[in-house]
Amino acid sequence: DVGWDFSDWSGDVVGMTNPIVVTMSGDRSITANFSARTCALSISAIGDGSVEVDGEQWDLPHSEDVPYGATITIEAQVDCPWRFTGWTGSITSDQNPIELQIAEDLCITATFILPDTHFLTITKSGSGSIEVDGERVELPWTGE
Repeated sequence: DVGWDFSDWSGDVVGMTNPIVVTMSGDRSITANFSARTCALSISAIGDGSVEVDGEQWDLPHSEDVPYGATITIEAQVDCPWRFTGWTGSITSDQNPIELQIAEDLCITATFILPDTHFLTITKSGSGSIEVDGERVELPWTGE
């Protein structure tokens, strides 16, 4: 079935070979053992920020097995003054938070960037002078 993987045989036949041939020279009892399938979820970041998975903050980079078929929510958390720009890797989106259904191994990167630098331009009308950060400047003046 989807979401389950064959593990091994136990009972009168032991091993991982599949399929098997059973010689019926008497009564036999065999169990086919299956385990729930999991997928690896790996999340990393570029820039300063963090990620919550189903409300739990992960230290990045982080990798964890998640049950196949599970639905999870990942949410980027920004560290001021950084800005979240999107998810890359196994998914590409700028949606935040984003809900994912786990059907395969996923490797996801959350990208955070510093906001654009803003400039201030000061001009003069009339007579006078100004100081910027305690230093007198000539007008017109432009700075960050």
